[in-house]
Amino acid sequence: MMDIFNRLANMIETETGYSKQKVSRETRLYQDIRIDGDDVESFLYKYSELFDVDMSRFEFDCYFNSEGFDSIAIIKSIFCFGRRPKLDDITVEMLERYAVSHKWGSEVGES
Repeated sequence: MMDIFNRLANMIETETGYSKQKVSRETRLYQDIRIDGDDVESFLYKYSELFDVDMSRFEFDCYFNSEGFDSIAIIKSIFCFGRRPKLDDITVEMLERYAVSHKWGSEVGES
C-alpha cells in the first residue's frame, strides 16, 4: 500500500499544490488541503480514473458543500433555521483504502 500512498501524495501535490511532504494518511481533503466544490469534483474524477475506483456509492453532499446559488440555504442562514450538518472527512487513508478495493465505501476484500 506504500506505493498507492506515494502515488496519492504525488497526485495531491500535482492537482492541488499541497506539498507531498506534508501529506500523511490523516490529511483531510477539505480541512487540510482546502479543496471543495468543482475543484474536489475534478480531483475525485482524476482519482477514480487513476486508481480505477468505482465512485457510484459516493455521496458528495456528505463530505462537501455544494457550489452555486442556494436560495433556501441563504434564507435558512439569515433566519437561523438550523445549522449546517457536520460534513464527514475524507482522509488520504480513505483514498488509499478505496484505491485498493477499487470501490468507494467498500472495505478491502469486500465485493
